Amino acid sequence: QKKDFLSLEKELTIHLKEFTDSPFLHNMMGLTLSNQGRLEESLDSFNLAIKSPEDTWIYLNNLGITLSKLGRYNEAIATFIKSIDSDRLNVNAHFFLGNTLRKVGRVDEAIISYDTAIELNPNHSEALLLKSLSLKNLGKFEQSMEVCKKAIAIRADFGMAHRHLASLLTYEDEEDPHIVEMESIYNTNSLDLEDRIQLAFGLGKSFEDVKKYQKAFFYLKEGNRQYRKTLKYSTVNRNKLFSLIKDSFTKDFFDSHIKLSKQGKKMIFVLGLPRSGTSLVEQILSSHSRVYGAGERRFLYETINKALLPVDGIHFPRNIRLHDQNSFDNLGRIYLQLIKKLGMDEGLLVVDKMPHNFQYIGVIHKALS
Repeated sequence: QKKDFLSLEKELTIHLKEFTDSPFLHNMMGLTLSNQGRLEESLDSFNLAIKSPEDTWIYLNNLGITLSKLGRYNEAIATFIKSIDSDRLNVNAHFFLGNTLRKVGRVDEAIISYDTAIELNPNHSEALLLKSLSLKNLGKFEQSMEVCKKAIAIRADFGMAHRHLASLLTYEDEEDPHIVEMESIYNTNSLDLEDRIQLAFGLGKSFEDVKKYQKAFFYLKEGNRQYRKTLKYSTVNRNKLFSLIKDSFTKDFFDSHIKLSKQGKKMIFVLGLPRSGTSLVEQILSSHSRVYGAGERRFLYETINKALLPVDGIHFPRNIRLHDQNSFDNLGRIYLQLIKKLGMDEGLLVVDKMPHNFQYIGVIHKALS
């Protein structure tokens, strides 16, 4: 699939040389880059697309989604509002705005956006579910259940809605109508994988309530087994990556670059494996009045892809010897610009607690020492 997007990127590059002002092609390029995980690069393409007076709301929606994925929520909110201003009947913009408002804790405003989306499309089951989840966040459990049931009435096999409803109920009998309904749907051969996963976890919780632990474990195990199918993790590839990092970031490499960047004095990186206490460390640090906890950011990964470009087909980390200190300085500048765009770093130390940055310690040393 990644190869398909790379092929599409090459094809679009050729067409854009001929049709340099085509918003459709720029939008397609943005989507292609985004699907490769190159979110920062995709922003440039979306920004070129929105210069067109036609179909602007489509391009603004794609720009807003990407900004939200990057954690630039305030910019994403402003972008979705622009999209709505260009087309008030734009259901998706209201829905995406609600999702982003919810992420930043503006739950009451998120519900208003979901209500607008539902008013425009009464069969918008996802908007009903997200409204239900928002009501749960506010402690309005009865209302949350009522709205969740509406989502299920529209789409009977909506696995996430069933799982959410199960979390709101305490079951006393394994013959409860909702448990029977979930099992019946789960045993349908045509059920989508995502719905099957969510139903399995909902059933696991339900059978635990009624103390049918063997069935509870069966469904929890099935849910995890099915979910594992959606992950593209490979132990072999991960071991290969770590071997390449060790072989590339050697003592000789660092000794050959005596001069280091003077950037990064404001940054604190909290690194480690997931579930190793990084959140607790960040909370302790950010409790200080001069420290801002920025959470888990993909910024370092994004900037490596942008600054340490492949050379003659050689990619990171094997390409680091093909880049001089200027490349690492540029990487640091791009990273700090992304931190600045969060709008919270003025006069403060900033904590980036993305655990997986441990694999980029060598980059941090070179670019943000």
